[in-house]
Amino acid sequence: IRDSGGEDPNHGLPPKRFGDIMWTEAMKRSLRIRANHELMSRQTHALRDAMLSAASYDEALQTLSTVKLAAPVYYTISGAARGQGAVLTRERDTSVEPMTLTTGGSYNRSWYALQTNYDHFVAAPAYDDRRRFGLRHMDEMGAQSGDVATLDSMLDVITAWPTRNDGTLMQAVMCPASGEFRAYAAYFSGSAPTP
Repeated sequence: IRDSGGEDPNHGLPPKRFGDIMWTEAMKRSLRIRANHELMSRQTHALRDAMLSAASYDEALQTLSTVKLAAPVYYTISGAARGQGAVLTRERDTSVEPMTLTTGGSYNRSWYALQTNYDHFVAAPAYDDRRRFGLRHMDEMGAQSGDVATLDSMLDVITAWPTRNDGTLMQAVMCPASGEFRAYAAYFSGSAPTP
């Protein structure tokens, strides 16, 4: 064997062997890689594709409820008209207990639906119950505003302690009617008020 100039001939490893992976096994691995790539592409592009191609809120809701995904995800979607809002808890093949403003759900009111880091149909852990405080903050805001939310009032809700806590990484508020979108990377200083 002649030194190629790129390897240390004294590396001490056994010589490379050819044919360790049988052709059929290689084909299986290749098919799995392609299938996983296809699933990941669906996951990455499902929301974008729904926003670009759906002609209506209902069509976007249907698409995001049924598209095959690579991993579980929460989709929070809204239309521009009153009553168009949903939180979808998605598994790879199905939507689990969708929560819409018109059909109800575990943690929604007639004018809003609330989703935190935990499935809405499972009790939040006591050490991180942002849901209870998120509901309280939304109800307080609704009582003051007559169940009308602005981007600023929504930002007040999602940044109120402990809805925003040291586990919060990112927050976003958006309005489909105006097209306004605000996203913030959260910074926690370690000195938040006690709830």
